[in-house]
Amino acid sequence: MNTAVNEPVRHLSCQLRAIGALSTVEPARLAQIPLLASLGPAELEVAAIWVGVERHPAEAVIVRQGETADRMFLIAGGKVEVLVNDARGVPRRVSALSAGSYFGEIALLGDDSARRTATVRSIAPVELYSLQKDDFRILLRSQPRIARDVARLARVRLEQSRQIAGA
Repeated sequence: MNTAVNEPVRHLSCQLRAIGALSTVEPARLAQIPLLASLGPAELEVAAIWVGVERHPAEAVIVRQGETADRMFLIAGGKVEVLVNDARGVPRRVSALSAGSYFGEIALLGDDSARRTATVRSIAPVELYSLQKDDFRILLRSQPRIARDVARLARVRLEQSRQIAGA
């Protein structure tokens, strides 16, 4: 992301945030998410504009396996579990994720018809930062290191899901 171009965006986002007309996510909070930690101040300002805040109670289904994906999620606080249906259709727990992790990226890396590869349910109340598909793709195009990290973890997660689904 071009810092010179983003300076007016940063200034405007600060003004809008000050009057409550913009997301309440402070760029410094986004910097605490390992995936975004390498972004500079101006880039974090832009990312703060892009993200939405979602809060879910314990045991809420956030995404369901097979659904069309429109966004990915960064975990700001709380804990979720990732479930994949095995060959008999029985949900099996693949992992648990907590603050600083993310999910929902796999389906966004594919074409527009890609479906969710897992169900994600909150274990405890959770606060999430959601990033829409188009914004996520812009982030990946502008940040090659983040794109590599996301692709690497997505491959591992997809392989885990395939192993369980075939079991």
